[in-house]
Amino acid sequence: MQIATPEDLIARASIAYDQGSFQQSISDYETLLSVYGSSSDLYYNLANAYFKDKNYVKLLNMGDKLYNSDKYKDS
Repeated sequence: MQIATPEDLIARASIAYDQGSFQQSISDYETLLSVYGSSSDLYYNLANAYFKDKNYVKLLNMGDKLYNSDKYKDS
């Protein structure tokens, strides 16, 4: 069994999102975040997948995570 690279997972999540497979996209983005850590881009993409999947509770929780992610931290 080959272990997927971060780039592979990002590509798979993006393709799943584009094809309307939001649950697969969510699963891949959640895996990326848990294995590779916080990223504003990943939180943004995950929030969009939650929105498309009509999972509004998890979408609202993404607001805090995105705000506190690397993109918005003071340097």
